[in-house]
Amino acid sequence: MKTALPIVLLVMATTFLSGCKALFGNEGWFRDREDDYLASKRTERMKVPDGMETAAIDDLLVIPRVERTTRPAVFEVPRPEPLGTQSREKVSIQRVGDRSWILVESYPAEVWPAVRDFFEVNGISIDYESAAQGVMETGWLTGRGAGSTDLFRQVFTQFVRDPDVETRDKFRVRLEHGVRMGSTEIHLLHKSVMARDDKVSGVDRLRWPQKSDHPGLEAGMLLEMQVHLARGSNRARTVSLLAQSLVGKPKAVYARDADGNPVLRLELDFNRAWAAVGQALEDAKVRVHDLDRSRATYLVTWKDSGDGDEGGLLSRILPGGGDDDSDPEDTPDPALTYPVHLESSDSGSIQVRVRDSKGAVAPVPVSETLLGLVKENLS
Repeated sequence: MKTALPIVLLVMATTFLSGCKALFGNEGWFRDREDDYLASKRTERMKVPDGMETAAIDDLLVIPRVERTTRPAVFEVPRPEPLGTQSREKVSIQRVGDRSWILVESYPAEVWPAVRDFFEVNGISIDYESAAQGVMETGWLTGRGAGSTDLFRQVFTQFVRDPDVETRDKFRVRLEHGVRMGSTEIHLLHKSVMARDDKVSGVDRLRWPQKSDHPGLEAGMLLEMQVHLARGSNRARTVSLLAQSLVGKPKAVYARDADGNPVLRLELDFNRAWAAVGQALEDAKVRVHDLDRSRATYLVTWKDSGDGDEGGLLSRILPGGGDDDSDPEDTPDPALTYPVHLESSDSGSIQVRVRDSKGAVAPVPVSETLLGLVKENLS
């Protein structure tokens, strides 16, 4: 017995060690996978058919770029930054005529929780919300009393001339895809009813007006929301999966007509489309010699300097190959002048086309370049 015991223990130890290797070795079930990422390979991005929205499959976590260098002895893998700190979102208030809205350079899936956070931190209840439709409605608010909040009381006192009038107010927020890919528009609508008006039915109380009942309250709340979104919030650094499926078609689509000519289709009313195209041409530094709103036309100059051009895109747009000494008052060469024309379609959208000085369709390369510049700079 005394001789057999050491032998049994030796066999058991050998079996245990071999088992550990099978479990924790390089080929084991529980092997160390710490350095597996070094052998990872880049795969092609998912391809989406033309005309379909790609926001829903956008990267949720972006891996920061690392300059190629010699690997140090101790190397720590950089972690992806939080969504809210990848880059500070550009938040601005846009105005066309008597309409205002907030433009955020971020996808609706990221903007939705930030807007919701704005109401929550300010103690404003939400009566209805649909992330898929991009709609959020607040509860009823008052300038004073039990239905008041610090934020709304401040806005109410600042923008309502007669604060003694007792009203009940609520707001409706609507998120839409921006004209530029990866941006979001926040539209705000205000509704007000007299607090003691027994003649107002429940149906009328819920019927939203075409325009805000009090533009001042709309403007004040938009400004407060813009400040909140621009500052950012750790609470709102998340993504709404429901808002990723936000309904609505893109507002700017590059396409071709039945004859194969390039056309830029804008799902906007004429006033906004006219302003957006003009601003896009300015931001793209395209020289506009004249404009005629009654004819919905911008007169621009485009110069193709050939394949050997070293001046870049700007030299193809400005006369004289981009020479800073050129006189901006010089009469443009008719052969280099192209009207950028806006026209309404039967579907209600605005179609932007490029024509030549004789009114015919401009050459395809000219149309492609100018319409591409407009689309890239729309906001």
